[in-house]
Parts: sequence; C-alpha cells; structure tokens
Amino acid sequence: MDNFDRAGGPNDQITGYTMQTLEQVILKHAYGLTSFRDRLKAHRPSGVTNQQIDNYFAYYFNL
Repeated sequence: MDNFDRAGGPNDQITGYTMQTLEQVILKHAYGLTSFRDRLKAHRPSGVTNQQIDNYFAYYFNL
C-alpha cells in the first residue's frame, strides 16, 4: 500500500490510507489477516475497490 512498485510484484494501486486511519481504525480492531482485509474494505479511501484489496492480499498473503 505504497507508491513504490517492487520488481516482479503487482502494480500496487492502493493509495489513500493514512497512518492515523491504519493505526486507530483498522489495526486496532483487526485480529488476523482476514479481519485486517475486511477492515481495509470497510474503510477504503475513494477510488480503491474491494477487488484491488483482494488482489493485494492474494499476491502477498495467499488469501
């Protein structure tokens, strides 16, 4: 979830989350990767789709 694409990785199109949101709204209430993914979807910034989040998790975490 950054603007830097690593060689061989997917084109990461997820942007717009703030550190404050990640810490206070998402990570604070996530108890594993699945709930983390669900929290990201529930609080996604404008322009980010559920499919983009699913693709990211499928690539990095096999979810």
